[in-house]
Amino acid sequence: MNAAAELDPRSGTFRGWAAPAGGVPAWVSLRIDGEPVWQLPASGPVTALLGHPALFEGAPDPHCAFSLRIPRRVADALPGAVPVACSLRRAGDDADFFRHRFATLRELKNFTEGAAMAGTVSVEIGGLRQGILHGTARIEAGAVLPDMAVCIDGAELGPVEMAAGGSGAFRFEMPAEALDDGLRMIEVVAKDSGRVLARHPLVAGRVDPEHLLVELASLRAEVDELRRALFRAGAEPALPASERPLLLAELIGHVETMLAARDAAGKP
Repeated sequence: MNAAAELDPRSGTFRGWAAPAGGVPAWVSLRIDGEPVWQLPASGPVTALLGHPALFEGAPDPHCAFSLRIPRRVADALPGAVPVACSLRRAGDDADFFRHRFATLRELKNFTEGAAMAGTVSVEIGGLRQGILHGTARIEAGAVLPDMAVCIDGAELGPVEMAAGGSGAFRFEMPAEALDDGLRMIEVVAKDSGRVLARHPLVAGRVDPEHLLVELASLRAEVDELRRALFRAGAEPALPASERPLLLAELIGHVETMLAARDAAGKP
């Protein structure tokens, strides 16, 4: 056996190990109904698997563990047909080493969102179209949606307009002066606390798209999304110390995937 995994409903992850090949960490691919949707390297410390004795005892290397979840964007895009078959496979192999079938959409939703989502609010900015900023606020069980405002470079522009019907969709008409040439960082904040709920870089007018500041702004927004994903991943408010190394390895896997995609696109 060169890989093994278990389902961890508490944290909404597939956890396990994959043996390295020639000292190089193996990559583990998540597949849904046979189609690959995400992958990351199995390079975390196996001590993070102490809560899964069978996995911990079978691990062949001190740094071959992984923790992998179904990306929220993938779960949201599923067509709604059940059951949903999930499997794990070492990159380059022809056979799965782990399979699980979610019989109902509720079971899948409980797994992808998990206990960590209770009482939280997550905001996603969809983009700017014809001068209108669009986005969505997700409200999990026990949470109260705060009044939200749009800021640019720290200056508040005004409150967002929520759509009727409780869908969580919102819009904001950007003032003309906010669309001047240059790079700006749009922020959606909670008015009561000032906490930043989402960020989105705004490039308007004549700005070199390869400018370093544009790249940094985009990366900052991406890292914010990773941070929110990791925050949702922990099933308890205080993340146990034993969990942190594996979550860190997962974050590194996300970053490595981002950088590989940028290299493939020919960007610096």
